[in-house]
Amino acid sequence: MNFIGLLFALTLIYVASKALGELAERIGQPAVLGELIAGVLLGGSVLALINPEGHPLSTFAELGVLILLFEIGLESDLGELLKVGTQSALVAVAGMILPFVFGWLVMLLLGYQSVSAIFVGATLTATSIGITARVLADMGMIDSAEAKIIIGAAIVDDILGLVVLALVKGLATEGQVSLWTSLRVTALAIGFFVLAVVLGRLAAPWLVKIASRMRVRGVLLVSSLSFAFLLAMAAHAVGSATMVGAFAAGLVLARTDRKVSIVALLSRP
Repeated sequence: MNFIGLLFALTLIYVASKALGELAERIGQPAVLGELIAGVLLGGSVLALINPEGHPLSTFAELGVLILLFEIGLESDLGELLKVGTQSALVAVAGMILPFVFGWLVMLLLGYQSVSAIFVGATLTATSIGITARVLADMGMIDSAEAKIIIGAAIVDDILGLVVLALVKGLATEGQVSLWTSLRVTALAIGFFVLAVVLGRLAAPWLVKIASRMRVRGVLLVSSLSFAFLLAMAAHAVGSATMVGAFAAGLVLARTDRKVSIVALLSRP
């Protein structure tokens, strides 16, 4: 797509998403609901005005979700998340097992083979931490105890989703489930998150200190986003989701004395 085509697509998206987001808020719903509906209307399901496949817009969308999770991490408290760790784990496990079982059973009742039923059940276990976080932010509940449980569950669900994906992939390619692969994926995902938070907390104060001493404009925002992107790339390198890395970066920088400044910079219209 050429540059003018990209501008046209962005204009459609901005106008439609904000118009329907405003409508959603006026009827007491989160703005993200209206924005999702705008995407459905503009996409191939209805008007087919925009095809995101192989489109620069898909990259913009991933970047937007990455920054959103970074901002949510900044506004979260690691200590509070750890306090609700048990509840979050239970919610995540239940949120994966129930959709999987029901999806698998429905497909079997419809006459599909067991492998196909397992694949459908596995697809139903996936959740969107980006949408979850955005809805909570729109509702002004991001600091509530319930939100901490939900965000924690979304992170755990992302890790468990990688395990399910490894199991299903092994079943499809080798005809059997590999316990070693599942354990390796689980260890890498959990290990990365823990290591990122621990090492990040050691590096973040130095990053903020150096950025604070520099005189060039916007260096704090650029340094913070670069830190988030680095952890996102590290997460991808170990097989985890980039959003988990960005969220971990936010959690780390939330412990520094420049948290308020970074949040203010990210929240500028």
